[in-house]
Amino acid sequence: MAAYLLHLHKSELVNVNYRYVGAFRLRIVVTAPVGSLADPNVFLYDRLPINPYNGDIVDLYTGVASAVDLADYPVGAPDPTKDFPFFRLDTIELDLRSVTLADQLWSVTKIQIAHLLRVMEIMADKMAITEEVVIGNEGDTNVSDVSSISS
Repeated sequence: MAAYLLHLHKSELVNVNYRYVGAFRLRIVVTAPVGSLADPNVFLYDRLPINPYNGDIVDLYTGVASAVDLADYPVGAPDPTKDFPFFRLDTIELDLRSVTLADQLWSVTKIQIAHLLRVMEIMADKMAITEEVVIGNEGDTNVSDVSSISS
C-alpha cells in the first residue's frame, strides 16, 4: 500500500477580547513527512475578482481539496490561462467568532483530510489494466478512425 501521510500543525490565538469584540484565530499548516506520496497543498482557494476601487486581491478559502482538485488546480496561485481562479495552498488562517467554531473547523478538517488520503491510497492501489492495445506495424489496432490519419 502506498504511503500517503500528512502532518497537520494547529496554531491558535485564543479569545482576544477588546472593547467587547471577541475573535479566535486558527491556523493549520500541512506538511508531508519524508517518503510520503501525499501533496501537502490540500486547502482549496478561490481568487475573487480584483477590487476595481483599490486593487485588492482576495483569496477565499473554500475547503479541503478533492483528489480531482489536486490534479486540476495549481499550487500557489491560479493559472492565468484557465477560466477558473482556483488554486491550492498548504495553510489556512481564519478568524472565527468563537472557540466552538474553531474546534468544529479543526475536527471537520482532520476528517476531510483523512478521507482525501484514503481516497488517494485506494486510487493508487486499485488501479488495474483494463485494456491493452498494440498500435503500429506489428499489431491489429482495432481503431475505427485509423484510415483518417494521413501519413
